[in-house]
Amino acid sequence: MQVFYSDVPVYLAVAGTLLILLKWQKSDFKNKRNRYLSLCLLFGEVLLAEVIKPNFLIIAIAAFLTLVLLLITKQHDMRQIWPPFLTIICAIILSFPATKILDNSINFKNNLRYELPVTHWIYMGLNTSNGGSYSGPDTQAASALPNLKAREKADLKGISRRLNTAGLSGLIKLWVTKVGVLLNVANYNRSYTGGYVKSPVWFQSWQTWWSNIASLVLRLAFVTIYALALISLYRLFKERNVTPLIMFSLLTIVGYLAFHTFFWEAEGRYGQAIIPAIFLIIDQAFATNDLALKKLKIKPVVPILASTAAVFMIAGYLKVNSQLISQQGIVTIAQRSQLSSQYGPKTTWLPPHRSVTQNVTIDATNDYFSMLKVNKSKATATLTNRSSDKKFNITAGHTSYKILNQLKPGQYQIKVTNPTNHRQKIWLVKTHAYQLGQDSATTPSPTWGKRSFVYLFSQNRVYYDQSSSDIVKVRK
Repeated sequence: MQVFYSDVPVYLAVAGTLLILLKWQKSDFKNKRNRYLSLCLLFGEVLLAEVIKPNFLIIAIAAFLTLVLLLITKQHDMRQIWPPFLTIICAIILSFPATKILDNSINFKNNLRYELPVTHWIYMGLNTSNGGSYSGPDTQAASALPNLKAREKADLKGISRRLNTAGLSGLIKLWVTKVGVLLNVANYNRSYTGGYVKSPVWFQSWQTWWSNIASLVLRLAFVTIYALALISLYRLFKERNVTPLIMFSLLTIVGYLAFHTFFWEAEGRYGQAIIPAIFLIIDQAFATNDLALKKLKIKPVVPILASTAAVFMIAGYLKVNSQLISQQGIVTIAQRSQLSSQYGPKTTWLPPHRSVTQNVTIDATNDYFSMLKVNKSKATATLTNRSSDKKFNITAGHTSYKILNQLKPGQYQIKVTNPTNHRQKIWLVKTHAYQLGQDSATTPSPTWGKRSFVYLFSQNRVYYDQSSSDIVKVRK
């Protein structure tokens, strides 16, 4: 939730929108004042969500299609349900001028040097070698072009080329892969920034096991949830009990999946937006069948047996793969947030014979440390265990400082020094007030905001190339 991405606000906005619509459907707002307040809240929520995430437009399309289908079928009283749906559509329409007003109020303008055209995301979504997900090489190639028009022209040619290369069978395979990416929850329990800044002792000590257990439980849980959603939709359509809210929820789910499958690139975090709608469909299906459920008279032993079977399945999986899990490399503590490489992140000049230090605490034994280094910089780095006063010399490579050694739990200090008579470049991420690392890095002459190195600690000698997402396992 502390990552500067729009997925959590959008998830909460979808959930809040569905909650207000549910209360309108149940007529929970007994007087005009509460109804007006709920519409104002809905308007503000949808407006803010669209300003944050432009593809929230899918919600307005779902609302519009719901109203059209209701007008065609004439199965429901429009007077009761049109106000919230119309509010959603109006909020989305007004979000466009609102965005311009906000931009002007803070004097924000797009930097054309770094701007990518809409076609670029479509182009990445057709990258079969990358499963239609975000592609670093595609973005770097586009950023190397001189202007926005050249990037758009190259993307259009690339889209045509990829469509011809894939063919119909290749596109179908890609679409299935992208739906799988959107519905994949195996990585929900992992830090999106490539490692936790801080975590409890019990978690760090057994992190590979906890991560695998959580991933397995999440997959089993969501397989059950997706199955329940399909059963619920079958039941609702069979009994012709599709309410406007169910219709809207289904259109929202289909809209998000279709948008990222056919037109955009796909990431697992994009699929989080549909989870509230899935839960609502399940709830509505079972809420309207209370009597049928009571007639089933499910004995208490059934859920107990099902739960026991699930526990044994998980235990069996962990037992069979115990050696693989225990040897699995994993990043324990890290601070890897930085400006993406295509935006040309700025380096910091370190004056001659000056140092920058940053304190980090690790609560489990690690055997690898890495920190981002500016290529050709002559600045040196050391890592000191402040608890035992043991100092580790760090090997300086082209783009990183590295240690392959037993790093026991304790308080450590990262220190970068300029031993030369000339200033040297170092990587130091600066933020106004946001604390990226456990502690802010200290400099000889403190300036505004917070500062942090880009670093990681890992177990089983696994390291990340700090400029990409490739995992490399170092073996003896």
